[in-house]
Amino acid sequence: MRARTLVLPSMATAALSVLLLVAGLLFPSMPATGGLPRDTDPPSRHSSTQGGSGGTGATAGTKVRVMTFNIRHGTDEEDDLDLESVADDIESAKAQIVGLQEVDRHRSARSDFVDQAKWLAKRLDMHFAFGLNRKTPPQKGHRQPGLHGVAVLSKFPILTARNHMLTNLKYKHRPTKQRSVLETVIDIKGAKISFYSTHLDNQRKEQRLSQMKEILAITAQSGRPSILVGDLNAQPSSRVVGLAKTQFRDIMADLGEGEELTFPYDDPDRRIDYILTRGPIVARWATVIDTGSSDHMPVVAGLTVAKPASKQDAPPMRVEGRSGTVPDSPGPPRIVSRMPVLF
Repeated sequence: MRARTLVLPSMATAALSVLLLVAGLLFPSMPATGGLPRDTDPPSRHSSTQGGSGGTGATAGTKVRVMTFNIRHGTDEEDDLDLESVADDIESAKAQIVGLQEVDRHRSARSDFVDQAKWLAKRLDMHFAFGLNRKTPPQKGHRQPGLHGVAVLSKFPILTARNHMLTNLKYKHRPTKQRSVLETVIDIKGAKISFYSTHLDNQRKEQRLSQMKEILAITAQSGRPSILVGDLNAQPSSRVVGLAKTQFRDIMADLGEGEELTFPYDDPDRRIDYILTRGPIVARWATVIDTGSSDHMPVVAGLTVAKPASKQDAPPMRVEGRSGTVPDSPGPPRIVSRMPVLF
């Protein structure tokens, strides 16, 4: 496997990060940009480890490891179904909150009719929420419809989850596929964050721009520290990413290494998978994991979420168990619990 480089901040960026984190603590509505040193332990067995100077800002909040991963319905570099390798990558990276894309649930023979969201949550002992993109009728010999979409896995309680269907523009030729953004509220040791996972269209810039505008309208409704992750199918210089940066920060760019590539796995030539943050969140490190468990390589980052100065929102909601589902169309937020899928 190719060695990947751990992204570390420059001295100037690190100094600026501390100042902006202080500003974020005093004025939570003001964005703080990332750049504090990585954790003492390496983020993954695939990543190189480089030293970094200490920083004072990282102790001001709660540390969390976040990942985004397009898993291509669990098929590896040989196009063989290998969901265990996906779980191994997440586990090895010690990721605590993961945004997944291209997740199947009872979809078809290509994923052996496995409920991949539930399987991964159980295998990794994590809570989960699933956001539907598309549904197909049950195949012969199977009772459940085939589902495909995005998901969120979390070591921390998922308090609420809501799936937002994005407008699908109509085209006569090469019609685009339905997409969504899954919105969750996660309680990280008392600090509540809004966490979003999405997968934008892969065919047309016009469609991606429309989807990003809708996503920003949705994310603007949250006053919490926010993290948006996903496969945007757009490179850093694109209008789509530029639009996203009107509300969010691209942590890889903030850390001074925006050229880390994520796709395709065998000979990556573009960066289309992102971890974006808003509010009092500092990025300490970020890296791309070299793996052949999908056609995308996952991105993982060490973040620090500022401790809330006062009580946030409502008291935590009780979560019954470690697995859950989300409606396939917009509706009031629902607690994530051990419930059957209802469509």
